[in-house]
Amino acid sequence: MWIYPYKTLPYEHQRNALKESAEKNNWAYFMEMGTGKTKVTIDNIGFLFLQRKINSCLIIAPKSVYLNWQSEIETHMPDVIKYRIYKWNIDKPKDYYRLNEFSHLRIFLINVEALSTKRGLEGCVDYLTRNKFTYFNTGQLVQALRHLKGKSEKYNLKGRTVRVWGVPAYQQQDSAFDIKEVDGAPF
Repeated sequence: MWIYPYKTLPYEHQRNALKESAEKNNWAYFMEMGTGKTKVTIDNIGFLFLQRKINSCLIIAPKSVYLNWQSEIETHMPDVIKYRIYKWNIDKPKDYYRLNEFSHLRIFLINVEALSTKRGLEGCVDYLTRNKFTYFNTGQLVQALRHLKGKSEKYNLKGRTVRVWGVPAYQQQDSAFDIKEVDGAPF
């Protein structure tokens, strides 16, 4: 792994987590609350973008925290990476289309509750089909995947790479083990 231009220096366990996951197609961070999953994930997104392996990410999180991601991204994303963030807003479709026209890293933030609406789900599916790479983040991992379960054929999501993180090990490890594969790849 080449030297990554960290904006904020990681702790040793965060550096090790990035080193372990950076080159993998499928990965989950089962890290305890407060250990820096968000920072590691942002560094992983930046690393993969600089390696030209991704051009976008989709972040799904509970409504109470999904907007915190913008400040976390601003804090940890290296300055050498140009990016644009779109926060799900059903009333601002022009902002969404401008995101998709952006030639650098595109970041789509949406709350997991929006996936229960037709427009929220269709917005995610549209984004998934337009872009090269996808990330999910939610403390309610299984809920988010259930919304998409069985829809990969209908929405032509085959061949998309999915990384999952943000599941505190003490909270949802058992339900995460129920997931045998993500996007056709063993999990």
